[in-house]
Amino acid sequence: MLEMSVGRIAAISETYLGLRHGPMSFLDRETLVLCLVSTDHQRQLYEADLLHELRTKQLGRIIALMPPGFSGEGIHTRVAAVAPELPDHLRTPFEIVFPTTAGLSLEPGDGVEPG
Repeated sequence: MLEMSVGRIAAISETYLGLRHGPMSFLDRETLVLCLVSTDHQRQLYEADLLHELRTKQLGRIIALMPPGFSGEGIHTRVAAVAPELPDHLRTPFEIVFPTTAGLSLEPGDGVEPG
């Protein structure tokens, strides 16, 4: 993505823990942050805490692909998970369709830069 946009758009993939302890400094108010929320309640607690931190710091335009019942604050757009009944390690083939489609539909200069 970086090469194809001549350095204007950077796309990174990171875990919640990895984002908090690394490239969070990469984010600004307009950075698109796409979150895949776990179906595991214990993981959701950490994920919700990070989303709260992003909101408090006013970082990112947050889109969350989430299972029913998740009520994390600070989410700008909520998208229902396709396969919430599956454990996380089996959800990827089903859940990846939305993020891929969202990434393909963005163009440089549309006001929402993927990050």
